[in-house]
Amino acid sequence: TEALVNDWCKQIEQVLVASEQMRKEADHTGPHAEFVHWRSRASQLRTLTEQLTSQSSSDILARLSTPKGKQLVKWFQDLTRRATDYATEAQENVRYLETLERFQEPLASGNPTRIQAIVPSLVETISMIYQYSRFFNTSERLSSLFVKITNQMIASCKDHIGVCNNILVEDKMQEIDDALMLNKVYQRCFQETKTRLQETSNGEKLFDFSEMYIFGKLDAFCKRLQKIKAMRTTVKRLESLDTLGADGLEHIPSKYQSLAKVLENKRYDILD
Repeated sequence: TEALVNDWCKQIEQVLVASEQMRKEADHTGPHAEFVHWRSRASQLRTLTEQLTSQSSSDILARLSTPKGKQLVKWFQDLTRRATDYATEAQENVRYLETLERFQEPLASGNPTRIQAIVPSLVETISMIYQYSRFFNTSERLSSLFVKITNQMIASCKDHIGVCNNILVEDKMQEIDDALMLNKVYQRCFQETKTRLQETSNGEKLFDFSEMYIFGKLDAFCKRLQKIKAMRTTVKRLESLDTLGADGLEHIPSKYQSLAKVLENKRYDILD
C-alpha cells in the first residue's frame, strides 16, 4: 500500500509541476488558444481532484499507520490541497475568459471595420477582468492575452487586404486604411481605459502593461502598410508618364517600365 501511495504522489507531483510550467506558443497565436488552454487545464484538474478526494483514496490512506505511511499521507494531503487550489484557479479563469467569447467571431471575421466596433467593449471587458479576477489579473497573463488579440487583429487585417503580390495593379488602399484605423482605435481605447483606471486609483499605476509588447507587432505591420500605400501612390503617378510626351522626359517611362517589371516578378506576399 505504501509503495502504491508513493507512486501516486510522484505521478501527482509530475502533473502539478507540468501545469506550472510556462507554455510554449507560436508567435501568431490568437486568443482562442487561451480559452482552449484554461478549459483543458480546468477539466484535467477537476478530474484529478475528484480522484484524490474519492472514497477509495480515503480508504487506502486509512490503512497507512506506520511512520513512513503517515508521511505519505501528509504528502498526499499537501498535493491534494495544491491540486484543489489549481483547479479553483483554472475554473475561475475559464469563467472570466468566457466573458470574452462573444468577441471571438468578430475578431476572426477578417473585417477590420467590424472589429473596430467591438474594440471599446472588448478592452472594457478586459479591464473588468483586471479589476475583479483573483487569478487572471497578473501583468503576465493579461499582457499575453492582449498580444493574442493583437495577433488575431493582424491576421484579420491580412485576410481583409488579401494576397497582395502585385502592388502595381492591385488597388488595396481602402483595405489598408481600414487596417490602419483599427490600430488607432485599438490603442486609443487602451489608453482611455488606462487613464480612467489610474484617475480613480489614488496614484496607483493600474493597467500598466508593456505597450511595446502588446502593440509592437501591430505597429510594425501598419508601418509596412504605410510603405505599401506610399509605393502605390508613387506607382500611380509614374503610370501617367506615358501620356506626358514632354521634351527631356522620354527616358523616364522606359525606366519606370523596367522597375515595374522587376516588382512584378517578385512573387511573394508583401504583407509578411
